[in-house]
Amino acid sequence: MNMSMRSKDIKTWLVVGFLLRLGLIAWSSYQDAHMTVKFTDVDYHVFSDASRQMWEGNSPYLRYTYRYTPFLAFALLPNNFLPWFGKLLFCICDVWIAVLLYSLLSGTSITTTSNTSTCKSIENRISKKSSDTSANTISTLWKDKALIGALFWLFNPVTLAVSSRGNAEAIVLLPILGCLQMAKEKKWLLCGTLLGIATHLKMYPIIYSLPLYLTAAPENSFPPTLAFPWKTLVAPSRLLLIMGFVSSFSFLFSLAYAWYGMDFVENTYLYHISRIDLRHNFSVYFYSMYLQAGSNQLHITNSTTSQVASETIFQRLFLSSFVPQALVQLFTALHSFKFLERCFFLQTVAFVAFNKVFTSQYFLWFLVFLPFVSDRLLNRKQLWRLGFWFSAQALWLYIAYKVEFEGEPLFLPLFICCIILFASHLALIIQ
Repeated sequence: MNMSMRSKDIKTWLVVGFLLRLGLIAWSSYQDAHMTVKFTDVDYHVFSDASRQMWEGNSPYLRYTYRYTPFLAFALLPNNFLPWFGKLLFCICDVWIAVLLYSLLSGTSITTTSNTSTCKSIENRISKKSSDTSANTISTLWKDKALIGALFWLFNPVTLAVSSRGNAEAIVLLPILGCLQMAKEKKWLLCGTLLGIATHLKMYPIIYSLPLYLTAAPENSFPPTLAFPWKTLVAPSRLLLIMGFVSSFSFLFSLAYAWYGMDFVENTYLYHISRIDLRHNFSVYFYSMYLQAGSNQLHITNSTTSQVASETIFQRLFLSSFVPQALVQLFTALHSFKFLERCFFLQTVAFVAFNKVFTSQYFLWFLVFLPFVSDRLLNRKQLWRLGFWFSAQALWLYIAYKVEFEGEPLFLPLFICCIILFASHLALIIQ
């Protein structure tokens, strides 16, 4: 069944999801104008201000706290005339993600370039129960999973709110899912190109390069192992993947650098490597940063002393955060790359859990892969993992509210909540 036939059943839901997002965009104008608590994300004002600077012929980095690629500000130039344009763009990308999820979940699981044999063995096991209806059963199961996965993304309160509030995460997640789609179709040049685009927009998608490289193995070398002949390391499929990545990333990087030089490099990349965040940070490293900042008697509200604190703390945290994070990524990629969607989910959860900065938007990074592992997490024996995860978030938010809005000095209890949340992430990936 081709893509157009499979998409027919969900077109109505896509329209409803898009209209619901349009309604939230309209509501945001009213709430922002008449209520104390604003609906629009603060980041959206940052994007718009940076776009205005660009429209006036200046650098978008003149807008303090703009830490993104200049192409985002460029894409939002219509905001200078249509203030809601960026939200509309993000919502379109959001709905497109649901289309890709439906497409990916409707097909066979991405395992390796030789996934046909694997899928056939699965079908053979199912056929023992009912040989006459096995094909229909498999098709129905995949289609139901695809529909549920797409609806989960379309009508999840988190995803509904994020794009309509003006957060740009959907623009990053879209090319990442495109990588999965191209890997499924063995279009490695396009796969690498989309990965390069995603990595330019945000650095973290670089973690997917190793499992994609391992998956792009010559068919006669299946199953992939570390004992490959050397010639398979430069197999045509892998060279195409590398060529696509290097070409797209280098082109975008060079163009942005030609425009804004080191301002672009420092704000888009270097800032995020050395970033220290003592507020709204779910990370298990939060308390260590808080104590070290306090021990230096530095005030984080002062920009100069904040920079000094950031550099000092970054040096101390490098070995304790980046090295474990890199090792976990390497192990996860080597262990799980045969099931690419699951590998992306595990890698992203591990990356977020071990990161020194972890804010609420990071949840979206692995939430988009949740439909691919729902069959493992939503059964009776594993459901407690999701319950543990949600409970840990609720506990953290409660204590954080006490600290942020009521001024209670509950930093140690907040740190304990960070540890509990860290454990809940480990529960999601260790099975």
